Amino acid sequence: MPPLEVRMTQGNEDICLKVSDLGGGVPMSHIPSIWSQLSISTQAERCKGLSLTRLISRYFGGDLEIVSMEGHGTESYLYLDRTGTIGECIPSIQLSDDEIGSLLDRLYYEQDQEETIHRSSEETCAESMAVTA
Repeated sequence: MPPLEVRMTQGNEDICLKVSDLGGGVPMSHIPSIWSQLSISTQAERCKGLSLTRLISRYFGGDLEIVSMEGHGTESYLYLDRTGTIGECIPSIQLSDDEIGSLLDRLYYEQDQEETIHRSSEETCAESMAVTA
């Protein structure tokens, strides 16, 4: 693993954490996919931490940026609010009554499915314990 360089600066409004490496960088065409949690690959598994860090930092008024030079290395900048005046950034969503009903139906259906699976696994476990006893 290449050595990391970590720097931290404190401004009036934010704290910035810069993490740099000389690990060869990421091709420009791959940068958008590092933010996706929906990709299924070994590389995507490594990037889940980045996308979650970006999500959490934005939720609290910060941000995470990645700058990479393919063949050289990557720099990550994590900005954190220092003022405490930025509230939680929760996106507002407006749904119709029908859309809300549909979402609730799906939620209850998924909960029922989970309970059925849980019950059947308990029954299977109890049956196997009865057989071995």
